[in-house]
Formats: sequence, C-alpha cells, structure tokens
Amino acid sequence: MSTRRYILHWCLITLCTLCAITIIIFSLLCLCAPKSMAQFSASLGMNKVETYFYTADYAKNGDINSLYKIVINNYNLGDYEKVEKYYEELESHEKYTEFVAYIDEENQKVETSALNKSALLNEDNYLKNRYITALIENGKLDKAFTYAVEHFKGYKNYTVDDQGTYLFYNLVALDNDSIFEKFKSNYVFENTLYRELVSYINQCISQFDNVFDQEEFNADIDSAKLLALNTRIKHVYTDIKLVAEATGYDVPEYLDNRVLAVNSLAIELL
Repeated sequence: MSTRRYILHWCLITLCTLCAITIIIFSLLCLCAPKSMAQFSASLGMNKVETYFYTADYAKNGDINSLYKIVINNYNLGDYEKVEKYYEELESHEKYTEFVAYIDEENQKVETSALNKSALLNEDNYLKNRYITALIENGKLDKAFTYAVEHFKGYKNYTVDDQGTYLFYNLVALDNDSIFEKFKSNYVFENTLYRELVSYINQCISQFDNVFDQEEFNADIDSAKLLALNTRIKHVYTDIKLVAEATGYDVPEYLDNRVLAVNSLAIELL
C-alpha cells in the first residue's frame, strides 16, 4: 500500500470513528437530556425539533415546564390537535395554578412599558384563550362554548388584581348563529348570558374607575393592570354589540359613553 493510500485509509477510518462517536453522543443526549437538546434546538430556531425534544422530556420526566413549552410551540406551529391534547394535560397538572402564578410573577419583573406589561399579567387567560382557539380550529364549538361559560361563572369575584379569564371573544368573532343563540338561552345563569355580559362590563368599568381615582395609585404597578382591564372592557363591549346585533337585544344607551370614558383614562396611562 502506497503512503498516500495508507494516509487516506486512516483518514477515512478516523472520520468514520468521529461520526460514530458523534452519533452515539447525540443519541445519549437525546435519551438522557432531552430538555438540553430542546434548548439547543431552540437556540438554532429549529421549532419542530425543539418541540419533539420537549415532548420526549415530558414523557420521561413529567416536567410541567416542558409541557408548557409543548403547548406554546404547537400553537405557534398550528398543530391544534396537540394543543388541545397537551393543554388539557397541563391544566389538570397538580402544579398548574402554582406554575401560571410563577409566570405572572416573573412577567411583572420585566422592564418594559406599561402597555407591553399589560399583556403579560395573566398567563392563565392567555393559555385558556389559546385552548379555545384550538377547539375552534378542531371544529369543537360546543366544547369551546361550554368551557368558556364554565370559566365565566365566577366573574363576580374578579378584581383588578385578579382579572380572571374571559374566553368568549374568539367565539363571538366567528359570527356563528348557533353561538349567538346560546347567548339568548338561560344557559347556566338566572339571566341570559348576554345580560350577564352587560353586568360584567359594568363591574369592570366600576373597578377601573375605583382604582384610577384612589389616592394611593401606584403608576408602576397599577397602570399595567388598568391597561389590561381596559383591553378586557373593549373585548367584552365588542362582544356585547355583536351579540346584540345578531339576537335583537338592545345595547344599553349609557354603555358607549362609559366605555369611551374608560378608554380616555387609559390613554392617560400610556
């Protein structure tokens, strides 16, 4: 064997050996440290690969952080069946309430404008609305509506500090007659659901006014909360008008002025 062929022979063996070692190390990392592989994939912008490894980590370790990433990533990828499946697992996780509270707490520490921060204060509402969207995309309107109602029952306990969830916005935007009819029925409330929406928006506006006018108003803390509440008020008011138009209800005459007044105050907070 010539010297040149000898060198090429050993170079090929070395290359093959390095490739084999790399494959072995990669396989071990996939098996033993899927979360690390997910984070590495995320740094490269490989979203599908990242989601695959988070799914593997959740299956292996049951980590709620990985489960959360699975839900968010699949939503961004448009895989709504997996969003439905994994969100239901996330919501039923024993640490769910503690987990979303932790995210809210961390988000409040973010150095950003009050307007930006207002969108980061209620992770539970964010996730539940992503779930509603997934149900809609999966053609499960009745399931989505029932879920939205179940999480609206406690609205009278909502406060500026704990604004609860509001899940009708994407459902009403469908402009679907069967959805509108449900607002006319006595579903689970003494009044029709439409009337409960009117009651809810008046409650939200009163709470906004009370906090805005308080002497101990803290601009750094309260501004973001009030801007979030103003967004909620605008969403509810949009829904009230659309439902009223479709079902023949009358929108209370005073409501337009109250919503405009709140929005004007909210602009002062920007």
